[in-house]
This record gives sequence, structure tokens and C-alpha cells, in this order.
Amino acid sequence: SATLGSVGVFLQNDLRLHERLSLIVGGRWQQVKSDARATTGFTTVPPGDVQSTTVFAVNSLYKLTSQLNLVASVGKGFRAPNLVERYFDGPTPEGSAYQSATPDLKPEKSLNVDLGAKFLANRYTMEAFVYRNDIHDAVRISATGAKISNLPEYQNVNVGKLRASGMEATGTVLLDHGFMMSANYSKVKSKNLLDESIPIGDTFSSKLVGTLGWRAASGRGWVEYAVRRNGEQKDIVAGSSPVGNTLPAFVVHNIRGGAHLFTLRGVREDLDLQVNNLTNALYAEAANAGFFRPEPARNLVIALRTSF
Repeated sequence: SATLGSVGVFLQNDLRLHERLSLIVGGRWQQVKSDARATTGFTTVPPGDVQSTTVFAVNSLYKLTSQLNLVASVGKGFRAPNLVERYFDGPTPEGSAYQSATPDLKPEKSLNVDLGAKFLANRYTMEAFVYRNDIHDAVRISATGAKISNLPEYQNVNVGKLRASGMEATGTVLLDHGFMMSANYSKVKSKNLLDESIPIGDTFSSKLVGTLGWRAASGRGWVEYAVRRNGEQKDIVAGSSPVGNTLPAFVVHNIRGGAHLFTLRGVREDLDLQVNNLTNALYAEAANAGFFRPEPARNLVIALRTSF
């Protein structure tokens, strides 16, 4: 049993320095407090923790032409460990490992820089970015080499300095009769700067997403087909994954759509349907691949959406 509380103050300002140049600057002070309470089955209560910090962000936009904008940003980040990372102690949900509590985890602190461009025409939109994010005391799961109840023991630890860099590009084309096509490609590379012999690959290495959609001009309905391919992830600790030293690539197909049912007294009701993992692929997202927690097989999601 544990509690997590957070309080913060945020201030932001939009500065127009020139008819072509604008800046958005902001700052935030935040305090996060976690406390463990007496829990059945545990003889000792881990110590609580209070962390506070001030972070900032500066975003700039320069209008190179009426259709092309250049953008840049720099910002500091802060993330306190959550209750699971700090206090969970027991077998993992799938029962293949034991996670021990780490109540003395430090918060993550980061410095992020982005550079990019955005293009907007009558029927076309495109944008591309490159970025670099340096994270100090990054929270990552790590094997201890010990066993508890005959299960391999894992603990969340602070990695001294982690760097994530990459790029992302997106394009959208509006076609006739309500059709639309879009594509997105992103690539990520993570590195442990203090010990490059220990790779940190807890996210995808590359991802390509394509969609083809249609929306009724009346707003009564829509349908969309999406396909996603995640590339191989080789940046993992050798022997840490049950599927080998390379997390394999996978392709996932989804189809979704919706219909407007009625609007009553300004309240709109819509019915949404999703059929996920059409090909029934066996795969795990990168963040779950260390223990190989597979994603659901082919599944149907039905939702009633109310908006006003």
C-alpha cells in the first residue's frame, strides 16, 4: 500500500519578436512525494521520498515562406519514479521473473533539443524532425543475477546518463471523395554514455506506419485501415530476452471506423469499432519484450463515444 502525490506551478508566455519569428517560453516547479504504508505480508515499511525541481522549455518558430516553417526547441525534463518502479515487490504478472522493490530510486532529469521543418499546402502536409535527449539517472529494469523463489530477480535502477537520438517524418495527402493517405517514419537510437558495453534498447529501433482512410462529407461516418512495421531491435543486453539477442521485426494490421448515431440537445453519440491485429500476429512491443509479454491476438473493441 502506497501513495503518490504531486503539486506544481506552471508559467508560459508567447513572445512575437518579429512578424516571422515567435518564441514560446515556459517554466514549471514541481514537487512529487511518495509514501509506503503498512502492508499485509511485509514486516518493514520502505522509507518515503520527496523530490522537487524546476524545469523550462523554449520553443521557436520562424516563417521561412507562407508554406514552410522552421522550428526548434530546447527543454529540461523531470520524472519522479512511480509507485510500481519504487515499491513493487513480487513475481511479475506473467510469472517469469521476480521484481524487487527499489525505494531509493532517484528521479529522471533530461535535456532535450529538437530541430525541424513543417510544410503546409492545399492538400499536402509534411513535417520532419531530428532530436537528441540526454537523460540523467534514467530508470531502467536490470537483472541482478540472483534468484528469488527460483525466479530470476530484476530491479529498477538508475542509469547514470542515457542518450536517445533520432528522427521522425510525417506526410499526409488529402484525396478526392473524402479519402486520405498518410505515412509516418521514426527511428530511435539509445546509448548508455557511461558504459557503452551495456546497451539500452527499451523502445523500438525503427517504425513505419501507413494509413488509408475515408470520411463522409456529412460527418456521419469514417473508416481507416492502418499497417505498422517495427524493425529489428539489436540494442539489447545479450541473453536478456527469451526470443534471442535480437528482438524480431513485426507487422501489425488494424482496421477501425465509426458512425454518428444521433445528437440530442447538443450531446453527440458515436459508435466506434476497432479490429486489431487482423493477421493474429504473435509479437511484443519493445518495452515488454524483455519478459516477452505478447500483445493480444486478433480482438474487437466496441466503444460508445459521447461528446458535447
